[in-house]
Amino acid sequence: MIKERTILSFSILYVLCTSTFFVWLLLNHLTLTSYEPIFFNNKLDLTGNYILLSGFHLKVIGHQWLRVLMDFLFVGLPAILLFTVWKRSKYTRLVAMFTAVYNLCYAWLYSLLGVISIEVFTAWIYMPLIFIYTDKKGFFNMALVLRLIFLVIFFSTALWKFRAGGFFNADQMSAILFRQHTAMLAYAPDHFFSNIIRYLIERPLLSQSLYHLATILEVSMFIGFFTRKYDRMLFVFALIFILFDYWLMEINYFSWLPMLFVLYITHQKKEMARVPL
Repeated sequence: MIKERTILSFSILYVLCTSTFFVWLLLNHLTLTSYEPIFFNNKLDLTGNYILLSGFHLKVIGHQWLRVLMDFLFVGLPAILLFTVWKRSKYTRLVAMFTAVYNLCYAWLYSLLGVISIEVFTAWIYMPLIFIYTDKKGFFNMALVLRLIFLVIFFSTALWKFRAGGFFNADQMSAILFRQHTAMLAYAPDHFFSNIIRYLIERPLLSQSLYHLATILEVSMFIGFFTRKYDRMLFVFALIFILFDYWLMEINYFSWLPMLFVLYITHQKKEMARVPL
């Protein structure tokens, strides 16, 4: 059953994951502060294009102190949220909503100026919302909402693999690996990891089997639409997918870890069975 300490523990986990993610950005020189952007990546995003009309992105490009401030708020707001949860402050809901909105703006701007797409930041946008309610029932219900969002996102990626035809293309994974690691193969051809990638590229059947396995892990999230009984199994499947994707594709989805732990929370005993889905 959900306990008061679970809410505090989850807020600590959220801060730790955010800090770890930011340190990874820092070490790889991928923070807004590290950039010296001279252009931005406009996309087919109607809402984003309307925001571009404000010219705020040009101010960010032109002022280093503003990028430092935005990075500081990205990693600092979760710590403030943790403090309000710990103190059971009446301002917790306000801080949680502000953090979610700020993370959305930060993610949009980062994807405009940086090299990481906004999808990687999806969990940071949603996660603060779980703290809108700090009572046990409200927290659990918000966890169920985030759980459903997580399942939909993961399952929809599997559907896209079928819809786009990648699942049925025997050379799909080989082509993805070649495109993803072109620089590595060109500049460090004798590296151990380059040898692994080359081995998989030259064996489409093996690499496509890995693609199929990843798709199956994503499809398995469909089970969660009908029952919470297997949430911890889905937790393990999603964790395997995230770790494997980082190792083989060098795509950092560790931002999903806080949201992933929602599956661990929502796998409850019979005492919580009366809480509506």
